[in-house]
Amino acid sequence: MIFDQVTDTQMQAARILSGATMVAFLAAPLFRRGARTIRIAVATVYILGVLGFIGYYLM
Repeated sequence: MIFDQVTDTQMQAARILSGATMVAFLAAPLFRRGARTIRIAVATVYILGVLGFIGYYLM
């Protein structure tokens, strides 16, 4: 199974990335005008990070 290959350090990095993304999404409305831009940027970085993580560890 794919999850058997993931180390504790890798899982911790994934949890930190997910938590940081959630905080950024929840804090975005504090920046009124830039909230949409912040959410788009965070989502883009998150998706690229996940794809990079998957691509790196599956190849």
